[in-house]
Amino acid sequence: MAQHTENICTAVSSSYSVVVLACRGMHCDRGVDLGKADQARENAEIVQSTASTSLVIPVEADFFVAYSTPPEYVSWLNPTLGSWFIQALVKVLNEKGTSLEINQLLTRVNHIVAYQGEAKKQMPYYTSTLTKDLYFHE
Repeated sequence: MAQHTENICTAVSSSYSVVVLACRGMHCDRGVDLGKADQARENAEIVQSTASTSLVIPVEADFFVAYSTPPEYVSWLNPTLGSWFIQALVKVLNEKGTSLEINQLLTRVNHIVAYQGEAKKQMPYYTSTLTKDLYFHE
């Protein structure tokens, strides 16, 4: 079970995580040359939430799912070291796992995997319905 404070949800010993590694298709990502990439900027609006008086939250709330690859694409692995995604996840969790929020951790994982490999490319991604920041503690 996780402890909830006003803005932070911390994982405690009774919480659990599940990591599943699997290919999600047969397409191979060939990457894109950053010199040719479209440099368009998207305008982001900051939406401020208001405090709710209700204690009922959506059934889909507070899920965080990380994928090693988008649907339809393969997940690469090194025969000796294992999955690129799991290697990066373990590295980031070992280095910053107790000091950064989960979105920050997975952004670093995305960066490591995205810039790995020459001919083979892979882009992990995650989806979140978290309603609070999530930190892991020792």
